[in-house]
Amino acid sequence: MYMTLFTKEFGYTLIGEKPMSIEEEIIVNGGVPIPPEVNKKFFAAVQENFSSSKTVIFKSFLENDGSYFLEIINMPLIKKLVLHNQKLKEFVESNFESKAEFYKKIANPNTRIFDVLKNDPYLKGILLGYGDANSAYFRRRCELAKYLRKYPFVRLLPQCEGLSFRKPNFPNKIQRPNIEQNPQLNSGFQSLEIEWQWMKEIKWDLEKEREAVPPYFIALPFYICRHGGDSELIREKYKYAAVKLANIFSGNSFQQAVAEEAKKR
Repeated sequence: MYMTLFTKEFGYTLIGEKPMSIEEEIIVNGGVPIPPEVNKKFFAAVQENFSSSKTVIFKSFLENDGSYFLEIINMPLIKKLVLHNQKLKEFVESNFESKAEFYKKIANPNTRIFDVLKNDPYLKGILLGYGDANSAYFRRRCELAKYLRKYPFVRLLPQCEGLSFRKPNFPNKIQRPNIEQNPQLNSGFQSLEIEWQWMKEIKWDLEKEREAVPPYFIALPFYICRHGGDSELIREKYKYAAVKLANIFSGNSFQQAVAEEAKKR
């Protein structure tokens, strides 16, 4: 179970390469859902690994359907983002008395970080570590697709792209943002439809390259992605981080490796 959880998104946050990660699923073993009582003990054990960490926070929330919503947060990376991302900085200054209050709020074990962000899809993408270009791209795609009624964003039962959590790794609360009814026309485009076609052209499909392959068997983060901006730099960073993560797990049990990394941080 440690391998299932930490050889993808959570592993990158564990080693300080990704500000935060989430999982929203029933942990399975060989395709068979693990009983809730087993999950409960497992997540309690994971929580214990991070109980003395000053930098990494692990949270688990039991859902009504027996699944878990999981968060892992690397606080030094979050603080770095608050300093360097202007929109996140402005959000914190507008909604909290101080940065310290914001950090205390997201560290609260009973609070989901996305509830703190008031359903802002751009900021969620930033905190998930997907960069400025991809976060802005995702939100704009949702705006245009719903307004222009593009499949699969608009169906008989309206939904946004990728409601399967594995594809892509944006949570439901990002996938269902508060969409503007009449999106403003961006400069450089004669119509929203032309902008939509351009967005389709720059889309970067990560599905094949993110699959875990030998010799590392570490999955790259998977998310809605575009070419350009800081996107290529973000992807290269995660490719290097995947090798780093594989080296950490090499020669140790996954449980031991996670516990050792948690103690370092």
